[in-house]
Amino acid sequence: MKNFEMTLDEIIESINPLNIVGLDLVPDKKEGVPLLIVTEEVEGELQFYRLPATKTDEIIAINTLLRSFDLGITIEFMNYRQYTSLLETVMHLLNINKAMEKVKPASSVHVSEVYSVLMDELSFKYKASGIQDYMDNLEGYISEAIDLVLSMRKATA
Repeated sequence: MKNFEMTLDEIIESINPLNIVGLDLVPDKKEGVPLLIVTEEVEGELQFYRLPATKTDEIIAINTLLRSFDLGITIEFMNYRQYTSLLETVMHLLNINKAMEKVKPASSVHVSEVYSVLMDELSFKYKASGIQDYMDNLEGYISEAIDLVLSMRKATA
C-alpha cells in the first residue's frame, strides 16, 4: 500500500479516474473501521490507496473525489451498504468511461448518457439484466450506445 506517508488530500490529488481498476469498501483488519481501497493500474503496476471512511471529514473527502469524476450521478448514501452499492455503480461508470475513451475519444456524449442507453434501450435488445452482462464486449456495446445517443439527439433537434 502506497499511502503510509501521504495525507488524505495528497492521495485524492494523485488518483487518476482512468487508472482505477477497483473501489472496495472493506473493514480495516486491525480496528474494523471502514476503509475505501482504491486500486489503480499505472504502467502495468497496481497501486493501492487506503482511504479511511469513518469520520465526517474523511467521507466528505472521498465523496469529493467521487464527484470529481463527473459521472453524472448523485454521490450520497444513508448507510455503508448503500455506500458499497454506490461504489459499485461508480466503478461501472468508470469502466464505461475508459471504454468510451478507447472507442470514441473526445465524444460529446457523457458517460451517464451511455449508461442510461445500456440499461434501457440496449438492455431490451440484448436481454441484458444488468451492466455485468455487457462486460465481455463492453467496447462494442459502448460504440453502439454512443451512436444511439447521437442519433436520438439528431431526432430531437
